[in-house]
Amino acid sequence: MLRRRFLPPCVAAVTILLAVPALADFTGTVVAVADGDTLTVLRGSEQVKVRFDGIDTPEKKQPFGTKAKQFTADACFGKTVTIVEKDTDRYGRTIGVVMIGGRNLNLRIVQAGYGWWYREYAPKNHELAAAEKAAREARLGLWRDENPIPPWDWRKGQRDPSPVMEAEASELTHWINSSSDKRHRKGCRYFGIGDGRPATKDEGVPCKVCGG
Repeated sequence: MLRRRFLPPCVAAVTILLAVPALADFTGTVVAVADGDTLTVLRGSEQVKVRFDGIDTPEKKQPFGTKAKQFTADACFGKTVTIVEKDTDRYGRTIGVVMIGGRNLNLRIVQAGYGWWYREYAPKNHELAAAEKAAREARLGLWRDENPIPPWDWRKGQRDPSPVMEAEASELTHWINSSSDKRHRKGCRYFGIGDGRPATKDEGVPCKVCGG
């Protein structure tokens, strides 16, 4: 008769924990920079895509998207960096803090005004929160823009253009951004972007870019 061997609960739990790969820091050379917050690191013979933890930089087609990418490339392309692993995202990219010369590049990007503190994924990162606040008050980088649109709102607008189509199809020619209460005219680069709604010309605060 074949007998099954049962492990005590505490031993079974330890076995399961040991089976889960532990996060580990690693060092490599930056061989590609996709945008302001995504790069590729050569670790030995393996290329590892890394997404910066806790920050979000403008998309390529957004204002300051190219400058954000250039800032990151100038800081780390071709250089040796250490990645402090935090997680892995749904695309298989390593989520981490990029350290170069003992300095936190994630933080430097936000300090220079080329990225947002990503509140949704790093709600307790007070260092990034303070860096964003200081850059905003000093109007550094993207904060020189009259109405900077967070990348997460921009991406949402690109994925779901229905509100824009609704506004364009109607007699309404203005758009209110819910987070800023700014009013944009049709044709403005901010028209229909992010969380907002069609509006009349008398609602909200006029955009200084298009005059509202």
